[in-house]
Amino acid sequence: MDSTHMFLIAMGAFSILVAIIGFWLITRRQEKDEAIDAAIFLAQRQLEEYLKQNK
Repeated sequence: MDSTHMFLIAMGAFSILVAIIGFWLITRRQEKDEAIDAAIFLAQRQLEEYLKQNK
């Protein structure tokens, strides 16, 4: 193999690695967004209960 083939193989491997990391980051962000949504929902319910008790 000459240097051109080695370069193309390295670039292909790099692009696959970038795609895997990108997918992992997207998945991680979605999980984080779901956790934030759950925390907001819980805080809203606690606020509603507090307001009902203090009327």
